[in-house]
Amino acid sequence: TTTSTSTASGLITHLNGNTNISNNTLGSQSATGNITFTLASTSTSPFFLPISAGTGATPGTINITNNTIGGITVATSSTGSVSFRIIYAQPVVGSTLNISGNTVGGTVANSIQQNTNNIMSAIMVLNPTIGDVVNNNIIRNLTQSNTGSTGSITGINVQASGGGHTITGNQIYNLTTNGTNVAINNAASVVGLTMTGSAQGGTNVSGNTIYNLTNTNTTVAGWINGMYFGTALAPQPQTVISKNFVHSFSLSSNISGTGMVGIFLPNTGNALVYNNMVRLGLDATGASIATQSQINGIYKASSGSMGIYFNTVFIGGTGVATGTVSSYAFRRSSSGTADTLMNNIFVNARSNASGTGKHYAINTNAASALVSNFNDLYVSGTGGVLGVNNAVDYSNIAAWRTGTGQDGNSVSGDPLLINPTGNTTTIDLHINTSLATPVEQSGFNLAQVTEDYDGQARAGLTPVDMGADAGNFVFAGDLAGPAITYTLLSASSCGTGDRILSNVNITDVSGVPTTGSLVPRIYYRKGAGSWFSQPGTLSSGTATNGLWSFTIVAADMGGLANADVISYYVIAQDIVATPNISSNAFGVVASNVNTVTTHPVAPSTTTVVGTTLSGSYNVGVGQTYTTITAAVAAYNTACISGPVTFLLTDASYSASETFPITINANPTASSINTLTIKPTLANTSVSGTSASAIFVLNGAD
Repeated sequence: TTTSTSTASGLITHLNGNTNISNNTLGSQSATGNITFTLASTSTSPFFLPISAGTGATPGTINITNNTIGGITVATSSTGSVSFRIIYAQPVVGSTLNISGNTVGGTVANSIQQNTNNIMSAIMVLNPTIGDVVNNNIIRNLTQSNTGSTGSITGINVQASGGGHTITGNQIYNLTTNGTNVAINNAASVVGLTMTGSAQGGTNVSGNTIYNLTNTNTTVAGWINGMYFGTALAPQPQTVISKNFVHSFSLSSNISGTGMVGIFLPNTGNALVYNNMVRLGLDATGASIATQSQINGIYKASSGSMGIYFNTVFIGGTGVATGTVSSYAFRRSSSGTADTLMNNIFVNARSNASGTGKHYAINTNAASALVSNFNDLYVSGTGGVLGVNNAVDYSNIAAWRTGTGQDGNSVSGDPLLINPTGNTTTIDLHINTSLATPVEQSGFNLAQVTEDYDGQARAGLTPVDMGADAGNFVFAGDLAGPAITYTLLSASSCGTGDRILSNVNITDVSGVPTTGSLVPRIYYRKGAGSWFSQPGTLSSGTATNGLWSFTIVAADMGGLANADVISYYVIAQDIVATPNISSNAFGVVASNVNTVTTHPVAPSTTTVVGTTLSGSYNVGVGQTYTTITAAVAAYNTACISGPVTFLLTDASYSASETFPITINANPTASSINTLTIKPTLANTSVSGTSASAIFVLNGAD
């Protein structure tokens, strides 16, 4: 008991320098109320910090490890509030921090309680340091009871302007509040793990398990976030968010605006998000959440570019009784420069009784700046709609492909998860190994991801499976067309002859024809003219994984001339009884590779450059080029087949020139194919006026 007016109280406090705070027992693991902190004042809002470190001005090496904390109650006998931070670190620049192996919360319900307004955080880090470690901590049975609008309970809260952290192997469960907080960000009513503020990328957030996060308030639109990331955008190394298991949240409110997110990505730089499992729409007992609630499995709201691969998301719950609120297995509300969405399982089995909300496998704000393919997109309940893009609904995979130009090789079928509706003990989002599943062998090999959720090497199993779990599952048959990948022809290509598109990789579980009339083909046309096609040739490999070569025949199009635009795409079909057909560029509608009824809307293109330069050219009155401006303009758009020299034959160049004269980076130039501009007369001058320069080297140097 104290009458101090200090704004901070604690049990173990460290200020400066090096410290090891280890193997301490604070309170009780089996009883509640073993330690009580009660605030009497109404004029202060103090901090209660059972363990605090690095709050001074001197850097140090700080280890907070293997401590056991429980049986603590924070209360108030007034109207004041207490900021309750159970393990708290605020080291200065130059410090190193390790918070590992701690147990925060005992084995009994309500082990640690906050009965005042304000925040409650099991582990909170506020600092600018690089490379913090927060590993293998257990956070459990924390309860917040207050009616304040700012109350928030958080498992791990890293607000560090440094970055490059390691946050792995933590277990966070049984966090409960009845607060009236309606924030949806890192200060939402309940947040399992949040990382914000980092300017340095490269953080690894992996192998964390978060479940049974609950808001029991029925009077406000509460919000729960399992994982929340709000870090700086590029330039920074990629943040990795992988192998996390997030499930079983509960919201009691039936007010519109109530919601939850499994993994929330509002601003996470250039992140890789893979091998995560998320189950929402059912609580810790496996019972359906039938109230109206916006449920988001993975929610990407960042303008950073992200790779979202091999995740398994299941949204469930039956008997949704009221409201028009929708749910989403995956949702993107903001575009990066290039987002990639591949090899994921997105299932929304949520089902209405009298409610009219829609339940989507996928929601995208736009089909641009996005590559989405080789996913399992599946809905099964009343009110289920496969996808929505830019507010337009698509009821099935065929309509989604046509409307968005995405997911040409994706499937739509029940992945047969072992027990997606179980309680916290029995839930299992792995694939059933005894039943045929559409995700077996239906994915695409990505070099970025070599393991699955369980750490198994994907290369040692069958051809690539979709979702977080890889294995030798029962094959349900070839359900998607061949995967076709290639390096585009140069945007501008030299000469008026034939074009060769080589090293086109075509893979398919069943294989593609390698001989006969149904082998893969290339389609092409000049401008808006008629389409022509030629068969490809298998250069190496097999019918299931081969490299092909294709020829665009100029004569088919009546010849080529400078500035002609050639559109092209590759089409292939597999060898199943009713063949699956696909194309790159995506969007073809065909009965076989020879019979196309609809060509892709956005085929690949290359522009013919018919002018070739090599050798010496006079520049001056009556010469090949009358001005330097004209000579450089020809150079900028020509195919350079050897060294080019422009010989200036006049004594001066001025009025006829257009300044600045800009020499661009010509893609056909090289250390051999160089450009030289030199006079043939003594004292030749180039003069004029320009706001910037007479000559500008725009990447040409």
